[in-house]
Amino acid sequence: MKNSQSGLIRLIAIFKLFKASLLIAVGVGAVKLIHNGGDGTLEHWVTMLGLNPGGRYVDRAISKIASIPPSRLKDLGVGSFVYAALFLTEGLGLWLMKPWG
Repeated sequence: MKNSQSGLIRLIAIFKLFKASLLIAVGVGAVKLIHNGGDGTLEHWVTMLGLNPGGRYVDRAISKIASIPPSRLKDLGVGSFVYAALFLTEGLGLWLMKPWG
């Protein structure tokens, strides 16, 4: 395989691994929201990210996320972990230049 093609495949692999890491973060966040309760955890994340907790958009987002039932959060967490596993498999296969990647 040409060097430019392998570089492009590696770039795609990095992108897939990045998407997998974001999906893992979403899954962990959903699981934490289920176990720790919504309001306190969300406000902690907002202040940790340096956002204004009293802002119009942030307040609206917190209220929408807090109103999600735990069963939907569980489905979101499981789905994001499964999808992340798919992206990890694809990303590692591409990085290692395997035909199944």
